[in-house]
Amino acid sequence: MSHKPRMINCPGQGCNEQFKIYGGLLIHLEYGSCVSGLGHLDINKSAASVYQWKKFIDKAYRQEFLRMEDDYLSSNDQPFKCPECDKTFPKLSSLIQHVESPSCEQGVLDWPIRNLLRWIYKKHQGWSPI
Repeated sequence: MSHKPRMINCPGQGCNEQFKIYGGLLIHLEYGSCVSGLGHLDINKSAASVYQWKKFIDKAYRQEFLRMEDDYLSSNDQPFKCPECDKTFPKLSSLIQHVESPSCEQGVLDWPIRNLLRWIYKKHQGWSPI
């Protein structure tokens, strides 16, 4: 992984950050590091608005994500789930890191995760490199 080139561009307008993995990109966005102001509420709303949301978001959290009000989440909440193995995660970046690892059959560029990443790019940048 340390020799992998940084080829994944941030979808944030005006942000020139590049990443080796999509999990790294999402961590950048979730922790408010993007100069564009794009953050975890925006990304969660995007994930909740993609057509295949049921594959990777627990139904109980969708409406809150769409309203961009997820401050109610506690450290025990696990709103995201792997579409392949049903393991749950507290953040979208955790789910994406899981599918980027060899621990699951779901790949980051396999449906429906690929569609999710495309949607995030299209929603926030107007185009998708995936």
